[in-house]
Amino acid sequence: MTQIKPVYHNPLKYRFPVMAIVSVLHRISGLVLFLSIALWLWVLCGLKASPEHYQHTVMAMRSAWLSPIVYVCLLALFYHVLAGIRHLIMDIGFAEDVGSARASAWLVIVLEIILAVWLGVSMW
Repeated sequence: MTQIKPVYHNPLKYRFPVMAIVSVLHRISGLVLFLSIALWLWVLCGLKASPEHYQHTVMAMRSAWLSPIVYVCLLALFYHVLAGIRHLIMDIGFAEDVGSARASAWLVIVLEIILAVWLGVSMW
């Protein structure tokens, strides 16, 4: 009986197409949004409770420890919306060929970078 040796596949050595990267990042951004629901519920409750709670919530959102978390959550929201629109357009039947799918994937990445810079400048 021959023994089969286990093969180690390093996932970092593979070059995934940009369409696959955009799709995986879309799922990750959805996970980040799901995990941030508790934060946003706390923010909404703090904003509507009373003027004192409103001030406390605004100060907390601008704090050094919560501001980067808000930034990442907003980037995830922007990316999820952009990639979701791309997926919806492809589900309708447009841009389904490889060239158009690659171009739309790069467009999502470029728009996300522009939105990340804009958000970063406006937050700080």
